[in-house]
Amino acid sequence: MSGPQQRAPSPIAAPAGWTRALFITISLAFVTLFLVLPLLAVFYEALHKGLAFYFRAISAPESITSIKLTCVVALFVVPLNTFL
Repeated sequence: MSGPQQRAPSPIAAPAGWTRALFITISLAFVTLFLVLPLLAVFYEALHKGLAFYFRAISAPESITSIKLTCVVALFVVPLNTFL
């Protein structure tokens, strides 16, 4: 038996370090722009009048009814979207 066979080098070269850093930077900028900033805006608008106002608003009968309706609709729609 002969020794282990060596594989031929791949014709596709590994990306340079700067290209990897560039793609990571672009990805993080995208996530920040489209996920983090809108989430911060939602929390700012919800809480800019204070926690007491937020809890008073979310415990209003209309808010509770809308939250229940959202949960009921989600219970039906999520399985339908999963299996259809």
